[in-house]
Amino acid sequence: MICEAQDALANIHALGSDWPAALECRLRTVDAGADTDNRLMPMINGPGLAEAYLELGQLEQASESLEPALRIARESGSPIPEAQALQVRARIHASQGDWEQAVADFRQAAGLCEQWKSRLLLAQVLLDWGQLQAVHEGEEPARATLERALATFAECGAEFWVRRTRAASDKIEQAGISSRS
Repeated sequence: MICEAQDALANIHALGSDWPAALECRLRTVDAGADTDNRLMPMINGPGLAEAYLELGQLEQASESLEPALRIARESGSPIPEAQALQVRARIHASQGDWEQAVADFRQAAGLCEQWKSRLLLAQVLLDWGQLQAVHEGEEPARATLERALATFAECGAEFWVRRTRAASDKIEQAGISSRS
């Protein structure tokens, strides 16, 4: 129960981009499950833990904390947790300058989401992918990916994510305008 509560609190902090607080909750989850043989919590907590480390610029810790979650997801045949781990791993690869591997991970994550009909996670993968595409591939591919994310969020009725995606699109558009000026 402690792990579940810390996971929920970490998610709230992550949604508000309070990464130090999210990391603190994620680490409390690790501590709470440390003396157990539960493999579910490391699989569930791992992507969020890695994301918090990533957002705080700690790439090595991000990679290290993500790999057990990805391994457990694959060993247990859990495609949605695998997609979540791949989404974060793609962002880690992009941060490390390996855009080709990032694209491969985003594609695989999106494919798992489509196969298992996880529309909200698919749109979240597309949002992350689109934002990074703007940096690595340019405004047009990013815009297309973000439009797909926006449409999917809208279909899901996920207004919070609709607003976040529109803000990302606006930011890319403004950056494109200022770079052409």
